[in-house]
Amino acid sequence: MDTPNSSADPGCRGWVVLAALMYVFLAAYAFPYFGGSVLNVAMAESLKLPHSALGQGFALMTLAAGLPAPLVALFMQRCGARGSIMLGSGLIALGSALMATVVAATWSFVLVFGLLIGVGIAFAAAVPAQTTVTQWFTHRRALAMSLLWLMVGVGGAIAAPILGRVVHVTGRWNNGWWLIGLLALAAFLAAAFVVKQPPAHGGGGAPVGAHAEHHAPVHGVHLATGWWTARRAMRSTGYWNIAAGQVVTFMAITCMFAYLVAHFRDLGHSAAFAASALGMVALGQIIGKLTAGMLGHKVEPRFLWAGGMIPMAVGFVLAVHATTPARATISAICMGIGNGAALVAAPTMLGNYFGAGIFASLYSTQVLISTLFAAAGPLIVAMAYQASGSYGMSFFAVAALLLAGAMLVARTRPPPPDAPDEADALL
Repeated sequence: MDTPNSSADPGCRGWVVLAALMYVFLAAYAFPYFGGSVLNVAMAESLKLPHSALGQGFALMTLAAGLPAPLVALFMQRCGARGSIMLGSGLIALGSALMATVVAATWSFVLVFGLLIGVGIAFAAAVPAQTTVTQWFTHRRALAMSLLWLMVGVGGAIAAPILGRVVHVTGRWNNGWWLIGLLALAAFLAAAFVVKQPPAHGGGGAPVGAHAEHHAPVHGVHLATGWWTARRAMRSTGYWNIAAGQVVTFMAITCMFAYLVAHFRDLGHSAAFAASALGMVALGQIIGKLTAGMLGHKVEPRFLWAGGMIPMAVGFVLAVHATTPARATISAICMGIGNGAALVAAPTMLGNYFGAGIFASLYSTQVLISTLFAAAGPLIVAMAYQASGSYGMSFFAVAALLLAGAMLVARTRPPPPDAPDEADALL
């Protein structure tokens, strides 16, 4: 059994839990987020909603899925990751039912889709799922993280065509939301009957107080040792270096998804080719995620993360003058590789440095910070575009930030272990 205080293999039960979490990511993250883009367009056309409602809904969902992360961590201390996933899945199912039956105006669309379903994603997906993976897996933590995040890409690839087909065949967009609701209910059941914590953690949430971590390095990869509390971890330089790396990475990701297609259209590419660039990004993500996952138990995650930020920076630079399809395709794939590697290496690095016991508290704080900066990034790029009429300077600036972030992350060595002080032990 691979628990925070054991270096053994997680066994069959750990992989079964991972399979359930992968389904949760598919049903309670990818389908409402990516599938919602298809259904919302059909809803807006049918209900005569203004186009601004779509932007408002997605903007609020992005914030609602990230800002409550510290509240999710607090909830998990009392009800565990299983309870958090069940609550989040239930909120998504409720929101989907309301979208299919009640929502008929802009205000109700924004509140239900943006707030209710967004909060549901927050409680169901990133924090509880990655915390559970960190608790179950030690030596194969990066591989487990990569498989978990791979389901977001799979969901992004299949959600839109499946829901689009449902709308086309039945002639009713409502049925698409009913399907998302049923998938969310299945995620509720998966959490209730399959998702469990390792025996060392008991039935509740992450234990409060100092957590002893005793792991021998594997293939030279550092694993947390000594006593750790959230307060002591947040006083370390390493924690804030990781947070800074997260901020840079997520700002780059949001700018990429927000403006890459528009930038390629400005360069003269067809609408169809510009849209296909996101497919190339998804291909790069798969490469980045699997590479980081396969190497994560042999190579320090800080090097995998930094190594991913470099091709992402190269992708932004190439995109500035990507006037040919080949150059545009290469730039999109490079961005996806860096994106995928970061999504796996960043939480793995956090768990390896500070252990599983306080992962939820540490990661949720970083999610909150990253969400705020990620939301600000596209706004800054938009203002720069209005001033210059081009995304070029903004893309160069993002590339520079990525290179600086890569150097910072690569230089972030594991923090030294020691015993907690008296103040720490009270947390």
